[in-house]
Parts: sequence; structure tokens; C-alpha cells
Amino acid sequence: MFYDQLNKLCKENNTTPTAFITDKLGLSSSKITAWKGGAIPKYGILQKISEYFKVPVSYLFSEDNDVVKPCLEEREIELISLFKQLDEYDKGKVFSKAETLAELAAERVAEQKKENKTEQNDVIDKCLPLNGTCDKTYYNRAACAGTGLYLDEASAETITVRSTPEALAADFAIPISGDSMEDEFHSGDIVLVESCPCVRKGEVGIFLIDGNVCIKEYGGRFLISYNKKYKPIDLSKHETVVCFGKVIGIAEVVSKTHF
Repeated sequence: MFYDQLNKLCKENNTTPTAFITDKLGLSSSKITAWKGGAIPKYGILQKISEYFKVPVSYLFSEDNDVVKPCLEEREIELISLFKQLDEYDKGKVFSKAETLAELAAERVAEQKKENKTEQNDVIDKCLPLNGTCDKTYYNRAACAGTGLYLDEASAETITVRSTPEALAADFAIPISGDSMEDEFHSGDIVLVESCPCVRKGEVGIFLIDGNVCIKEYGGRFLISYNKKYKPIDLSKHETVVCFGKVIGIAEVVSKTHF
């Protein structure tokens, strides 16, 4: 990508990459061979190229041939340039450290989201009327905590539930059938679900698996039942796996009304 952009800039300025680096940068023409092979110059050289052609350094790594817009920050490009100069052993150490830092960053983000959610719930709690209620779409066809059943749009009703932070945040509700998620969820419970296309590892979701709907904990490659007598579901063995949303609580139903 870098060499292609350099070659394009040289053509636009009636020169060649070889002539440019020897005449303007004072470098050996042998650098061109390395750059054609995917090597990236040191950051200082990248800066000189960008200054000469009056483009951002990030443009030298952009696939956009018409609009000059950054795809990488300047420090990111510098890191790439430095990384290219390392041997395989040192690259491995950098990867290991980067993975550790990324995991720590993800944990901080998750913790911040949790704190924000707690603060949001505190605000909602203060605003909730005593014994207040709210209406939710309710799919009467159960999400089986066992073999699975199909989520039928035709079975939709409206239910009135007790107002809680979870109830207000939920997009729909669905009953549970079976014992595979005991002791957390029991057959007959109506769970509150926040619509989302995926859930985090360790969270409980409503999943469509080859046409059947079930409630399970997401475990990465597997969907996990809390009841140990049920084996985990290996997702790689199923053609269709869709997440309908995250289970965020159990509803306290006041009344039901058919559409």
C-alpha cells in the first residue's frame, strides 16, 4: 500500500520513486526494492515524503485515491515503522504486551459501562412512581431452556409489568420453558430482554439456533446451560445462530392483553 501511494504521487509530479528518493531524499535506490516488498520506511523518512508532496503521512497508507483523509494517526504509523524494524523475538514480546494492555483497556471500558449503567439505574429509580407499571411486547411462545422453540411473531401480546430499571430498559419479554437454566431462571419465568445483535461472554441471551429459540449463557464457542445435566451447545455445529438480545431481568407481570 505504501509503495503504491508513493508511486502514484511520483507520477502526479512527473518523476519516479527511484529518482525521487535518490535526488530528493538522498537515499540509495535499493530502498525501492524493499518498499515494493512491503517494507515501511522509518518515520522520519515518511515525514519528509509527506512534507515534499504536501499530504498527511496517513495518506501514504490510504487506499483512497481521490480524497486525502487519514486512516491512521501519526503515532500509529510511527509505531508500525518501529515495529517493522524488530526481529521476530522482539515482535512477539510487543504482541504479548499489547494484548495484555488491550485486555486491561477492555476491562476498564466494561467497568466504566457498568458504573454508567448503575448511575443510570439510580436516576431511573428516583424517577419511578411508586407501584408504577409499563407495557412490553410479549412473545407467548416460550424460549425453551432445553431443546428450543421457535419465536413466533404471531404469538405477540402486550403485557403490563411492574416498573423497574430493567423493565424500562427492556425491548420485549418472553417466557421460559424447561429447567436447563436453573437455579437462575425457572420454567414459567418471564424474562426481560434488551434487543442487541450480540452479547458479551458470560452474559445470558436469547438465541435462535437453526430455527429454535433458547435462553443460554454465551461462552464464546459454546452456549452454556446452568443446569449441569445439559451439555454446552457447540455453535460451530449449527448453520444458523442469531442473537435476539440480552436477558436483563425477570418481569413482575401485572396483566396481559392480546394484540
